[in-house]
Amino acid sequence: MQSRGFQYCVFIVFGLTVVVALRRTRKYQHGNLVGNTESVETDRHLWVVRGNNGRVEQLATRSHLQRRLFDSQQVASHGARCLDGSSSGYYIRRGTLNTSWVIFLQGGGHCGSENDCNVQARGILGSSHHWPELKTGRSLLSLDSTLNKDFRNWNHVDIPYCSGDVYTGQRRKPNKWGLYFAGHLSLVAILSDLLNTTSLTQAKRVIISGASAGAVAAFEHADFISNLLPWADVKAVPIGGVYLPKDVQQFTYWKSSREQPERNAFLHDLYQSFTHVMCRNANRENAHRCGPANVAFLLPYIATPLFIAENQYDSDKLQLLGCPFSKGMDQMEYVQYYGERVRETLLNVSKSEKRVGVFSPSCLDHTASLNKVYKSPRIAGNSFGKLLHKWYFSSNTHRSTNLVERCDETLTVSTRLLPCNRAAQCKRLRS
Repeated sequence: MQSRGFQYCVFIVFGLTVVVALRRTRKYQHGNLVGNTESVETDRHLWVVRGNNGRVEQLATRSHLQRRLFDSQQVASHGARCLDGSSSGYYIRRGTLNTSWVIFLQGGGHCGSENDCNVQARGILGSSHHWPELKTGRSLLSLDSTLNKDFRNWNHVDIPYCSGDVYTGQRRKPNKWGLYFAGHLSLVAILSDLLNTTSLTQAKRVIISGASAGAVAAFEHADFISNLLPWADVKAVPIGGVYLPKDVQQFTYWKSSREQPERNAFLHDLYQSFTHVMCRNANRENAHRCGPANVAFLLPYIATPLFIAENQYDSDKLQLLGCPFSKGMDQMEYVQYYGERVRETLLNVSKSEKRVGVFSPSCLDHTASLNKVYKSPRIAGNSFGKLLHKWYFSSNTHRSTNLVERCDETLTVSTRLLPCNRAAQCKRLRS
C-alpha cells in the first residue's frame, strides 16, 4: 500500500516488529549519503541506510556520526584528497548545544618512504574508499557520560586521517610515487564546508583536539583555526601529540653518544608542509624545524590556549625512537631518560604566561588510556577529564591545572618500577 512519496514496510529490529515510514532522499553529490539512497525512519532515534540494491545495509541511531565526502568540484577547488587520490571528507553529528563544537583529528602515524606510503595508500589510513558511512565517536566525541561528561552534547566533527603527512601536506598533484600529500588542503576544505553548511559561523566555543598524529596537527593548526574563527573561543586539547620531547635522541644515538642527523627537512619537502606562521617567520632559514616531528620546538610560538594530555612513557614514541622493549639496563636507562625529557618539555611550557594546562601520568601507553577521558589513569585523584573540566570551565590560573606525575626519585634505576602510575591501563617495566 502506497501514498505519494511514502510506502509502508515492516521490519524486524532486534526481535521487535515495528511499522516504519520509508522516505526517499535526494541524490547527494556530496553529503553523508551518496547515490540513489533511501533512508528509513523508524522513530525519532532509529533510521536505516539503504543502498542501491534495496537491502537494509546498516542500522544506525541518531548517535552515529555521518560521513560527508567531497565531490569532484570540491576536490578540484581545494585539492582535498587522500594519499591514493580519493576524495577526503569528514564525519559530523549535530549536538544539542548549537554554538559549541569539538573538532577531532584522528591519528595514524606518518609515512616517509615510497614503500611505506604505498602500503598506507591501500588501506583506511590512505584512502576514503574504505570509510564506513557511519561511525561512533570516542574520546571527546563519545556520547558516554561516564567517559565524556562535559562535551558529549556539543556538535561533533570527526576528521579521518588519510594523508600520511600529519595533516601538513599541500601537494595538489601527485609526487613521483604517484601519491598525494594533501592533509592541510583537506583540513582547509573541511573547515570551509563546515562554515558554508553548518552553524559553525555562530560558534561560541570550539575545541580542536586529536590523538597521536591528529594531536600533532592540533598543535600545528591551533592558531590557524583560531584566526579562521575570530568570533569563537578556540582552545586546543592535543592527546599524545608531543612528537618529540625537547632534545630527545633516538636510542642508537643516545647509546653511542653520536650526533643525530635531522629528518625534518626531508619530510617537510616530501609533504610540501604547511607550518605555523609565527614559527616559520622566526626561523626562515630553518622553517622545517617548525614541522610535525618537532612539537617541542613549536610550542613557544602557539598563542591558542592549550591543554596537553601526554603519557610520560608513550609506547609509540619509544618504539619510533628505537627503544628495545626487552629487559636490561639499557632499556631502563633509556626509558628513564625519555621520561625526563617529557617532564622537562611539559614543565617548561606550563611555566609560561600562556593559558596552558597539562595532564601527564607516569604511564606506559600511547593514547588509549587518555582517550577514556574521565576513566583515564589518575594523578592525585584527578583523571584527564576532571582536570580538563577544571582548566576549561574555571577562571582560576592555569597553574592550578598542571599535573605532571613523578616517580619516587630516591630509587635507583635498577630497582625503580617504571612507570609508577598503578592504573590497569599502564604497563610497567622492570630491569
